[in-house]
Amino acid sequence: MVACGSRSSSTEVKDNVLTEEEKAEGYTLLFNGKDFTGWKMFNGGDVKGWQVEDGVIVGYGNGGDVIADTTIKVSTDIVTVKNYHNFQIKWDWKIGAQGNSGFLYHVQEGPKYKAPFETGPEYQLIDDDNYPWVSETGKEGLEDWQKTGCNYAMYVPETKQVNPPGEWNSSMVLYKDGYVEHWLNGEKLFSSKKGPKIGRCVVIAVNGKLSPITVSLPPVNFVFRTMEVKYISRM
Repeated sequence: MVACGSRSSSTEVKDNVLTEEEKAEGYTLLFNGKDFTGWKMFNGGDVKGWQVEDGVIVGYGNGGDVIADTTIKVSTDIVTVKNYHNFQIKWDWKIGAQGNSGFLYHVQEGPKYKAPFETGPEYQLIDDDNYPWVSETGKEGLEDWQKTGCNYAMYVPETKQVNPPGEWNSSMVLYKDGYVEHWLNGEKLFSSKKGPKIGRCVVIAVNGKLSPITVSLPPVNFVFRTMEVKYISRM
């Protein structure tokens, strides 16, 4: 397996441009820094509700939980046009105060699904300290399985160093035939080759779309840049 460095920590690396080393390793850009080529709405067509501004993708908190909130009729999440099975993906991100976002993979589309999280595992992206969460038992604050870097409701980071809202972070997910690694800012959070333990998501496929999502409502925003992915040969 290939380790993941922290791309955003280097002042010599340009945003949305592959280095010669990344090209040699087989990476391709998921985001060209200009428009939404290669992306679409979940269960829909052209991208709406997201913007490209100054070379970054911005989600303005137009999301929401379409399962919990029945007033939301259509998912506002975006997905890649292509499907990915075994892959390694890297991306830079920053989040607004009290923000809640994520990056999902192996997402399936179809009329029986209302949102990406119904079918795909999620790399959680959230304001760990300030997101206004109260559990069903009345406990305030997020639990470990809900915090940044976890495989949502499945696996928790062994250790992590996350930059606060408004500052850039770099993340990576490696998936190969059931083996998963999550990385954050150059540090491996965990690895696993076991099935889901808890959570609302039922993983139904190992080949599907990639999907950054928004959950919080305006004025919170989420910013992504330099998304790149490479296919990994099967074992």
